[in-house]
Amino acid sequence: MNSSTATNKKTKNYTSIRTQYSISIILLVLIISILIDLCVYSGLSGILDTGISNNLNLTARNEGMKIDQNMYHIEDSVDSIASFIENYTDDFSKLQDRTFRVKMLSEIENVFTSSAAARKSVVSDYVFFNPDLLDGKEDGFLYLKNTNGEMIKTSLTNINYYAEDDDEHVGWYYIPKANRYPTWLTPYLNKNFNILMVSYIVPVFKDDTFIGVVGMDMDFRELIYNVGTLITEKGTRSYITTVDSKSHYFINDEGNVDTFNDEELIYIRNHELRKNKSSGKEIIEYKYDNIHLVMAFVTLENSMKLVVYNRYDALYSERSKILIYIVIISIILGLLFVAISVYSTQKIVNPLQSLTKAAIQIGSGNFDITLPESNIKEIKILTDALKGTNAQLKKYARNMESLAFRDEMTKVKNKTSYTFAVDNIDEQIESGDENLEFAVLMCDLNLLKPINDKYGHEAGDVALKRCAATICDVYQHSPVYRVGGDEFVVILTGNEYRNRRELEKNLDRKIYQLNLDALQPYEAISIAHGMAVYNKDTDKSYRNVFDRADAAMYQNKSNYHKELGIKPR
Repeated sequence: MNSSTATNKKTKNYTSIRTQYSISIILLVLIISILIDLCVYSGLSGILDTGISNNLNLTARNEGMKIDQNMYHIEDSVDSIASFIENYTDDFSKLQDRTFRVKMLSEIENVFTSSAAARKSVVSDYVFFNPDLLDGKEDGFLYLKNTNGEMIKTSLTNINYYAEDDDEHVGWYYIPKANRYPTWLTPYLNKNFNILMVSYIVPVFKDDTFIGVVGMDMDFRELIYNVGTLITEKGTRSYITTVDSKSHYFINDEGNVDTFNDEELIYIRNHELRKNKSSGKEIIEYKYDNIHLVMAFVTLENSMKLVVYNRYDALYSERSKILIYIVIISIILGLLFVAISVYSTQKIVNPLQSLTKAAIQIGSGNFDITLPESNIKEIKILTDALKGTNAQLKKYARNMESLAFRDEMTKVKNKTSYTFAVDNIDEQIESGDENLEFAVLMCDLNLLKPINDKYGHEAGDVALKRCAATICDVYQHSPVYRVGGDEFVVILTGNEYRNRRELEKNLDRKIYQLNLDALQPYEAISIAHGMAVYNKDTDKSYRNVFDRADAAMYQNKSNYHKELGIKPR
């Protein structure tokens, strides 16, 4: 009987609904905790991956734009001189007249050389006429920058001393001549000056007759050094590769230009992106010298590629911390769930399901959620904690977005935000959007440097803030971007696009009224501005519109400086 009773108790205890339900709840809680961990970890990892990719690609684009700006200036200078020579030489036979050549060169020599001197990376500029048109004689000019940054006139190279395929001595002449179009030469050692350089050269033709070449040479060591000195707070570095990505140039520990071959790299992921002009929104994983690295890249104006890279473990160290935090939190939450489920299983099932869904939403990046209310203290604590976490994550996301896309001093949108806006407009243009209408207003705060020099940079900051506030006050429904130290861009759409001319007049009236109330000299500001309107029939990219607005602004700025009797910078 006692044995039977014991057996019955064991059977009853084993088959207890409460025990079975408790075990089921415990298993369910464990499963939910694991799912939440996986979802949150997956979501946060995705956010981290996207952030790392965006940051590397943004760094590549921003640094690439700085290098390209320098190359654009070189191209503009060389192209304008080549165009002048072509238009000036209405009859190429006139080139045999030395008086004609001297007069033509006198009109361009100082302008061209001054432009070269203004660019730190430029080491030489030249105009070289075709000797075949001059009975085998050389004519033109060649300037070489000395160590003091002065452009010194130097004797022309006698190309007759070298074979046409001697690229290190005369490639600057024969390669663009053979190409018959403006050419960026890949890095080469110019043995005439013993300088490692890249060159932009335009061959000049008149009625299919080769007249000569116009060119500027960049010190490639200087370019590589500037690229090599880029080190962000997280250790991101950069180097330059050739157009085929086979040769990589960098600054070694001794401060000299060094190279390594593509065969030394072991690619892990996305290596096919190297064939593109940029890595876009992706990153490439690879190993060099057994170090795990990630890179992003953009193609420069001269077709070389700027690569920014960092160690994989430096960028992804946060992922391990996230996993530890998630495990700790999940253990705490799991124990709390189990304890509560033992005493109030029915009341806790629905809230748990709701909390699980909410946690999954938070893990996927959706912070606009409604959390369930409960009269159970422990569940309320959990709900409030999740609300607080959600609020903090939402605030953090907004703060990160604000930091990434807003200028700290003027509070208008920054260069990063501007880059995204330009990319979006270019996508609309490429897609042939017939309804696309916009105008670009380029603004520049006049006399910022004199304000800084005379009253200090704090006064200059006041002037910049007043400039930004004035523009925003006039253009209340269009985005305002700070794209440089004293430069702002407004992209007008909708009603402000249709009323653009009146608003531009309002800007001048606003500045005038603002200056009447100025208490300090530096509070009285002047803003040079110029506007251009997108023409879908002629404009192939946003830059076409921007260039016209920029030119109009500089004309306005030049007129203002002439009124003051000073030279425009």
